[in-house]
Amino acid sequence: RDAEKTLALRLETSINESTVIINNVSTIRRLHERREALRPVPLDEIIRDSIRLFPNTTIQYVGTTAVILADSLARQVFINLIGNSVKFSGTQALIDIAVTDAGEMVRVVVSDNGPGIPDDLKPVIFDRFKKGKTGKTGKGLGLFIVRSLVESYGGRIQAADTVPGRTDAGAAIHFTLKKAA
Repeated sequence: RDAEKTLALRLETSINESTVIINNVSTIRRLHERREALRPVPLDEIIRDSIRLFPNTTIQYVGTTAVILADSLARQVFINLIGNSVKFSGTQALIDIAVTDAGEMVRVVVSDNGPGIPDDLKPVIFDRFKKGKTGKTGKGLGLFIVRSLVESYGGRIQAADTVPGRTDAGAAIHFTLKKAA
């Protein structure tokens, strides 16, 4: 029975990893073929739709009335960031999504209680095929997609520590998105 359970878990993990890879490749293809114009989109809807995909994860989010300029791929930003936090933080993941007004932009921070990002990786973590050294699975596409989308919406992105100066106390991804006029 235990051997069957282990095999079933391995199979499920492989299927989930394959699904993530297929979704990421599809998103990259859609990014390159971009035909959809940016339009006003309620940020709260994007975030809440993304959170719903992680029902067994503790995610703190109070909501926002911000409307941003984006397209149908905007959800991928949050899906990839939340997915990364879950992957690296495990079953004890505690994720916080904060949105604040920043003039013509909104500032978003997605932080977690995971192992954090080493300082030497922070400047390059969003590069294509760049992966950390934790042994966690990943093909180095998720954060590349996040950066590509954020920049295509007129924003900027960077990696930081959840607790400033403590690389071992969680990761915080800070980015901006342009408000719709």
